[in-house]
Amino acid sequence: MALLVKERYGLTYRDAEIYLKENKQTCLECGMVEMPDHNTIWRTMTKLHEPYLKQLNHEVNQLFKKRRNA
Repeated sequence: MALLVKERYGLTYRDAEIYLKENKQTCLECGMVEMPDHNTIWRTMTKLHEPYLKQLNHEVNQLFKKRRNA
């Protein structure tokens, strides 16, 4: 989720960390147990490829759409 937030809103790694900490309830609803720091977000980003992130983003958006329409 952290990477999706970073990419979706065009945030820096530090800003993504702040965003997650300010929106803990949303993170908890998405299954996050702990909020990652900016270093963890960066390390994870370097291990993932763009096509995977795009597909994951699409799947998450579909889940949010279903949730809104429920």
